[in-house]
Amino acid sequence: MRRVSSDAVWFGAALALAFFVWVIATLQADPVRVAVFNNVPIQTVENDAMILTNRAGLRRTVTVNVRARESVLQLFTAEDITVRADWSNLAPGTHAVPLEVTTARRAVVDTRPAQLTVTLEQRQARQKPVLVEVLTDTPTGFVHVGSTPEQTQILISGTLAQVEAVDRLLARIDLNQARASFTDEVTLIPVDVNGVAVSDVALSQSTVAVAVEIRQREDVLAVPVSPQIDYDSVPAGYVARLDNFAPETATVRGSPALLALLPEILDTVEIDLSGRTASFTEQVAVELPDSLPAGTLTILEGQIIEVSVVIEARVAQRQFDGVPVQVVGSTGEVRVIPSRVSVILTGPQPILDALEPEDVAVTVDVTGLPPGTADVQPQAIITGAQIPADGVRVIPAAVGVIIVE
Repeated sequence: MRRVSSDAVWFGAALALAFFVWVIATLQADPVRVAVFNNVPIQTVENDAMILTNRAGLRRTVTVNVRARESVLQLFTAEDITVRADWSNLAPGTHAVPLEVTTARRAVVDTRPAQLTVTLEQRQARQKPVLVEVLTDTPTGFVHVGSTPEQTQILISGTLAQVEAVDRLLARIDLNQARASFTDEVTLIPVDVNGVAVSDVALSQSTVAVAVEIRQREDVLAVPVSPQIDYDSVPAGYVARLDNFAPETATVRGSPALLALLPEILDTVEIDLSGRTASFTEQVAVELPDSLPAGTLTILEGQIIEVSVVIEARVAQRQFDGVPVQVVGSTGEVRVIPSRVSVILTGPQPILDALEPEDVAVTVDVTGLPPGTADVQPQAIITGAQIPADGVRVIPAAVGVIIVE
C-alpha cells in the first residue's frame, strides 16, 4: 500500500515537471507581447431625446493596448478592435462613460483613456414663426404686393438655451428681376431678435414654399428700345452692323391714357457713321414721340443706352493683268513662258482700291536650276499693302523657264 502511494506521488511530480517544461518551451517559442494601436475610432450609442453639449471637444479615437501571444499579434489589425461608448440610458447632466473594448481574437485589450466625460441636456422643441424678408425690391414699374409662406410656423429643436435664442425663421427673397408673380422654395434661417443667425438648432424642415405676388404699376410702362443707325453714311468700302446695346427697354411714367399712346418700340437719336472706319461704342438718348405733349411722360430708366457698332472693311477682289514676270537668281539668259501673268487679290476693298499697277510684281526664282527647261511657281509681291497669303493668286500657277548655258 505504501509503495502504491509512493509511486503515485512520483508520477504526479513527474507530470507537473513535464507540464512546467512544456509551458516554458511554449513561452519561449511563442512569447506573450503587448502591441499598441493608436487612433482606434470610438463607436457611440446616443439617445435622441438628449443633446450632447460638449460634442466639439469630445475625443473620437483612443489608444488600445493588446496583450497576446506573438503568433496572434502577427495577424492582429486595428479592424479586430471594437471600442464602444454608450450613454443612451443616461439622464441630463455630466457623466463619466466607460469605454467598452472587445476583440474576437484571443487577447486581452484595454484603452487609454478608459472613459469619456459627456454632458447631456434634454432636447427641447418649440414652434417659431416664419417671416419673409425682401432683400432687393422689384424693378422699376413693378410692385411687390405681398409674400405668403406655405407654413407660418416651423418646429425647431435644440437645448433650452438654443431654442430660446431663436426669435424667428427668415425666408429671404430677391426681387430685383421679378416682373411676375411666382412661388419658390426658400431656405429658412433661424435668427435672434437682432437678426443674427443662430446655429446648432435643428429644423423640422429646411425650406418653405413662398408665394410672391408681383403687379405692374398702372402709371409705369416698360417699352422696348431700337437703336437708330444711318447705315448709308458708312464710308465707301466698309460695312456696318449692330453688335449689341443695353438696356433693351426704357421705363416710362405717365398717365395710363398717355402710356396707351406710346408706340410699341421707342427709337434712339440716330447714329451717324460718317468717317467711321473702326468698331465703336457710343451712348445715345432715347426719344419720346413728338406727337405727345412735352413733359407729360418721363423716362425713369433707360434714358441713355449704350450701343456697340461693328465696322468692317468690305471684302473685294481686284485683278491685275499683264504683270511682267521678273527672273531672280540667275545672271545668264533665261526665257519665261508666259512672260506676263495675271494676279488676283482678295482683301479689304479700301486697301485694294488704293493699289496701283506698279505696286504688284511677280518673280520666279531659278537659283540652283541647271541649264534646260523647268516649271517654276511664280511669286507675287505686293508693295504698300498687307494682303494675306491666301488672298493672293497668280494665274497661271506655274510658268516655264528656259535656261541657256
